[in-house]
Amino acid sequence: MRRFLIGASTLALAVVLGTTSASAQFFVGAGATMPSSDYGDANAGNAKTGWMAEAGYGIFESENGQLGIWLSGIYGSNSVDDNTGNKYNLYGGFGSVTYALTQGGSATPYVIGSAGYLNRQNKPDAGESTNDGFMAFGGGAGLSFNGKFYVEGRYMTGTKDDATTGFIMLMAGITL
Repeated sequence: MRRFLIGASTLALAVVLGTTSASAQFFVGAGATMPSSDYGDANAGNAKTGWMAEAGYGIFESENGQLGIWLSGIYGSNSVDDNTGNKYNLYGGFGSVTYALTQGGSATPYVIGSAGYLNRQNKPDAGESTNDGFMAFGGGAGLSFNGKFYVEGRYMTGTKDDATTGFIMLMAGITL
């Protein structure tokens, strides 16, 4: 498994380096996460609204600027509604495709689809942490302002052992 991960990482790096252009862009953003499904259910995850940070790199943009492919990493935390200091940390890596619904303009609406790997770490106030990693995907919509600032909302979800970790990310950020 370790060899596979090293090989996949090397291949991904080669793709990134081979497809970069002068129009490649970095982005950073932050916002809120609102748990849903089993993750927010009082009988399962019982997570409360938390925070999320995201950073990434655009590896492709179509000639007309409407289609983009992005690689990103996320990290966030949600406390647990049981007054014990327990919390969940979420982190992972995603590939995303964006499609701008219009060309140009000062405010451009877009749709986004993402797929990748998400890890949910249960971090109790006392005791050992547990980690669950699984494939996750999601989608949403956003608004880009002059290609420099963005706001977006996405629903992300993944399932492991019949427990679904779903959450809504409301993000704002800057494209560099």
